[in-house]
Amino acid sequence: ARAELGRAGDVLRKLDLGARVNEPLIAALVARLSCEDGAILIFVPGVREIDSLCAALERQPKCVVVPLHGRLSVAEQARAFRAAPAGRTKVVVATDVAEASVTIPDCTNVIDCGLARSVVGEAWP
Repeated sequence: ARAELGRAGDVLRKLDLGARVNEPLIAALVARLSCEDGAILIFVPGVREIDSLCAALERQPKCVVVPLHGRLSVAEQARAFRAAPAGRTKVVVATDVAEASVTIPDCTNVIDCGLARSVVGEAWP
C-alpha cells in the first residue's frame, strides 16, 4: 500500500507502508504538527489499530488523544467534536469508515495511513 502524507496540497513524502500502520512515523508527524493550531485527524484501518496508536500517542504531553469508532458510546464519540484545552492539540484517531462521514470542525491536518480493511466474498451462483 502507498500513502501520501501532505498538507495544503504539498506532498511531504511518498512512503511504502506495507500492511501495518507505521506508528513511529505517525507519532513523529503528530509531534511536529502539534506545534500548530487546530486538530489532527488520523485514519487507520480498524479498532485494534486505533487502540494501539492511541496508546502510543498518549505519551505526547501536548496532545489530547481521542479514539473515534462505532463501538464507543455516544458520549465517548462526542469527545471528538469538542475543542481541546488551551495549549493542547486534539488528535482524533478514527477508522477509514469515518473518512466519508465525519467532519471534525477544528481539524487542520489529516494523516491517512493508506490502509483499509475490506470484506471479500464470493458471489452466490
